[in-house]
Amino acid sequence: LMRVLLRQYRHEFDAALADLAQAAERDPAYAELWSWRSAILLVQADYAGARAACVKLAPLASALLSTACNAIIDERTGQAAQAYAGLSKALAQRPDADADLKLWIETRLAETALQLGRDELAERHFKAGLALGVTDGYLLAAYADFLLERGRPAEVIPMLRDWERSDVLLLRLALAEDAAKLPGAAAHIAMLKERFDASALRGDKLHQQDEARFHL
Repeated sequence: LMRVLLRQYRHEFDAALADLAQAAERDPAYAELWSWRSAILLVQADYAGARAACVKLAPLASALLSTACNAIIDERTGQAAQAYAGLSKALAQRPDADADLKLWIETRLAETALQLGRDELAERHFKAGLALGVTDGYLLAAYADFLLERGRPAEVIPMLRDWERSDVLLLRLALAEDAAKLPGAAAHIAMLKERFDASALRGDKLHQQDEARFHL
């Protein structure tokens, strides 16, 4: 499973799925295997495969995790309203859920609310996720994008000023500083250029979406 996590982080999805298959042969009742299989297949837009993994997960996990597994597929396949309703209800029924799982679900609810055009609701979920006190780069990036797209760069800067070590978050910080016409933007832009140049020399293609956004 650790090798699966490393490989999916490097976007080696087919190799990660092969490792998951081997792990499932050893312990098919290990819920986390099916959760990760669904997540990886979702990234590959194999919605039927992701759904099948959720079916395997259902008898092994909590009702909340099982609902979340299916809801994210619904959200990606034209059933956002249904996904939001089901997931928010499941979360309300489990106030004692693990903070990490709550954070993941609040982020999914925020993204689903955005897809439904409900900005205020989305922001409420972003803030609920942040209030859990669990550090999560994906949530920070998603909320920063939300604020940047709505012309609120001043709110991004204090949130991300201590995150220079993350390329993804440093990009959002630089965008916010540039939009706010702050002098710190130039140094952060130069820092990002050095990092993207170094990635190119290594042949690292993991963050091309962010690099494209940087150049634009």
